[in-house]
Amino acid sequence: MKLILSGTIESLNSRNSDHSWVLKIATQELTSGLNELNELMKSGGFCKILLSNGNITNVEAELVESTGIVKPKGKTPSARLRAVLYRVWENEGGDVEFETWYASKMETLIQHFKDKLD
Repeated sequence: MKLILSGTIESLNSRNSDHSWVLKIATQELTSGLNELNELMKSGGFCKILLSNGNITNVEAELVESTGIVKPKGKTPSARLRAVLYRVWENEGGDVEFETWYASKMETLIQHFKDKLD
């Protein structure tokens, strides 16, 4: 699937949780691209992106074409750890709000590994 759109960048925001970036792009009115957008959404949203404020040269197009896409497999290790800790919290009865309990457990883990640095 190949999709070429013209548009403007509306905002760029950083995510503190994983240091990734959110790029919000507004396209011009789509007349024939709805099928392509549907395909993009079904693909999980992973794609190559080349942003340019001018025409894209053949060399640039070939560079984009030759660059592979690395799709993350499953959850990140930190998301997996959080999910496991949530299940532990559930099994312990959940007497305290999860966010409070989670922060305490994470601080314990952090301190454990900091102690190994001394």
